[in-house]
Amino acid sequence: MDGLRRNLQQSGETTATYVAPNAVGNATITATSIADVTKSASANIGVTDLAGVTTYHNNPSRDGVNSREFALTTANVKTSTFGKLFSCPVDGEVYAQPLWMPNLAIGGGTHNVVFVATQNDSIYAFDADASPCHQYWQRSFLRAGVTQFPSQTRERRYQQDSRNHGYAGDRSRDQHTVCDSQNQGGHGELSPASICRQFG
Repeated sequence: MDGLRRNLQQSGETTATYVAPNAVGNATITATSIADVTKSASANIGVTDLAGVTTYHNNPSRDGVNSREFALTTANVKTSTFGKLFSCPVDGEVYAQPLWMPNLAIGGGTHNVVFVATQNDSIYAFDADASPCHQYWQRSFLRAGVTQFPSQTRERRYQQDSRNHGYAGDRSRDQHTVCDSQNQGGHGELSPASICRQFG
């Protein structure tokens, strides 16, 4: 795939459409001006078959490896070309693993989505590519008679499992990573774990 060049179909004076190859790997896209063939520009892209980030540290081994990453390398991840694109507001600290799912039917279209759990017992769904941030939905486990669990009660429990959890200061609640299964009748299922305190 390295050095692959493909012709772009002109769709306007300043835009064109490129269809990525079906095979995974790296591709180089080169666009040449019709008005002046001496003018051209190239861009490198990575095509992946990563099904999603659906659990803590990417897989049951918890090794954090993404073996389907082709675009990012030690050569191109640097402060001059790589960094934060946008941020999304949430209602508490985020310590659990954010999850990423591609090509979900949501918001009237097909989008890549990031799921985020906060220490305030909320889960958010954000567009993974939209800038500025676009929120699809937010759900809270708190309701009348249900409050956040005191951190002092939770501290000893989280110290027992320092790899998956960790004491997070004032609010120790949604430390459990949300798990996302795509094998639930083709629709997918989020499985959050939260500890709250209920009165009455």
